[in-house]
Amino acid sequence: MKNKYLNLLFVISSLLVLSLVTSFSYAYFNAKVKGNDTAYETVITSGQMSLLLNDGTIVALNSALPGSSITKTFKVKNTGTIATTYDVYLSELVNTFVDKNDLVYTLTSETGCQTTSETVVPSEVGEQSKIVSSCSINPNMEHEYTLNITFKEDNTIQDDNKGKKFGAKISVNEYNEAGILGYIKNIKANGATDLEYDGVETLGELGTEDNNLRYIGNKPNNYIYFNCSTTDENEMNDTTCEKWRIVGVFNNIEDENGNKSSRVKIIRDESLGYYSWDTTSGVSGWYGSGYNQWGQSVYNNGDPYEGADLMRELNTDYLGNITVGTDGKWYNASGDVKTVDMPTNTLSTSAQSMIETVKWNLGSPSNNEGTFDSDWQNTVIPITSYKRERSIYHGNTAGWSYADPDNVIRTTSWFGKVALIYPSDYGYSTSGGSTTSRATCINTSMGNWNNYSDCYSGSWILYGTFQWLLSPFAAGRNWNAGIINNKGQIEMNCVTYARSIRPAVFLKSNIVIASGDGSLESPYKLTI
Repeated sequence: MKNKYLNLLFVISSLLVLSLVTSFSYAYFNAKVKGNDTAYETVITSGQMSLLLNDGTIVALNSALPGSSITKTFKVKNTGTIATTYDVYLSELVNTFVDKNDLVYTLTSETGCQTTSETVVPSEVGEQSKIVSSCSINPNMEHEYTLNITFKEDNTIQDDNKGKKFGAKISVNEYNEAGILGYIKNIKANGATDLEYDGVETLGELGTEDNNLRYIGNKPNNYIYFNCSTTDENEMNDTTCEKWRIVGVFNNIEDENGNKSSRVKIIRDESLGYYSWDTTSGVSGWYGSGYNQWGQSVYNNGDPYEGADLMRELNTDYLGNITVGTDGKWYNASGDVKTVDMPTNTLSTSAQSMIETVKWNLGSPSNNEGTFDSDWQNTVIPITSYKRERSIYHGNTAGWSYADPDNVIRTTSWFGKVALIYPSDYGYSTSGGSTTSRATCINTSMGNWNNYSDCYSGSWILYGTFQWLLSPFAAGRNWNAGIINNKGQIEMNCVTYARSIRPAVFLKSNIVIASGDGSLESPYKLTI
């Protein structure tokens, strides 16, 4: 990993308790920031990164009492031509406070990757002094942050910090990712034709705002060995491991701690079996079966709703915590009765250690700003689908004559380990062909891809049979989750149907490719 440190002298503060009057401690909080005389001034530029200082030249806060604070706004800008990643640290720390809890900070940002609630200011350098972690930033993008440091008043005598000092610099660490992230980006930079960005770099307005890097074509070199019975690289093969495939590198993926960074998504190459997305809700009639709410939620009366059956099966039983399949069965288009054996090849302990818990978006591709899109079959083009999948509009919007919104409160995001791919993942995976180009395919609704053989045959994700997708569809409460059908088009099915399941997960950032070239014959071998 190549580190490039950009340092801005942020705050040198000296706190000196002068006297004790009644029950209050009086102190001086002297703070200075050195810079130039412009509101936003580039402090230093190195590689692709610039650190810009806000609030003028000098900041001073004198004769401060406990409860006083100082605020600093700064920007990090990617001045280069490719996406990169950075961390922000408080470096060169001097913190001699006896009671460390007296000095706290908050970090807020609407454009950056991290917002931090009140946290004790670190006293040592290293991981604990990191205030922004693994933040992805696209070319010509700026991230603005506001850092507030406070001498916290706790209404007690605080003279234990008499004469103590705090000082720090803001340091931005730009780096080229090591491990699997860096590997994929490097082979793209070196001319790999089976990798393509879905952003402005190649597809203009057809690209997503996150500019994700995806494997495309019907035979990309994106195979990996995963869920192996061994952790020994030399023993990994077709017998000891499953084959999975890399969907791509996805930017701005949020983990359970609120940190956003680039992460690698993978999908099982073969089907895990044929199971229902959800089962009958107990409401009479065919159009009253199942809910398209993936994650946990509540009913209108406040009672808890556990989430879709497939979500629970994949995030309990499949992870070795037998909860749904206590009888060894999973749901399979037989109402509330579990009739089909659950998979025996659950995820190993080592495989689970490689998986990140992340935020999965649950917006509906057929929901047009809160209204069911009656023309959805002609409007689920990849960019439209990508945006709607990440929207606040869910899959329980009446729009057809038989649509019947149910009593489960829908959510539009869910944090978990195992889910499914999106319609847009399928759309952006195509390379197109000699008759229909990739750009044309991406501008064509996936609801009509059955009429464009170059589009569906140019995608490695097409499995040749019906396979479930994560996204719900806004057509009532039942047959409204997305699938890729056996003709290569996106459509919606009743969630009680039995369809092929190909689990998808995001890998942790410390995963390394030990060997292999990603081909079918020599899949990548992963280690931590």
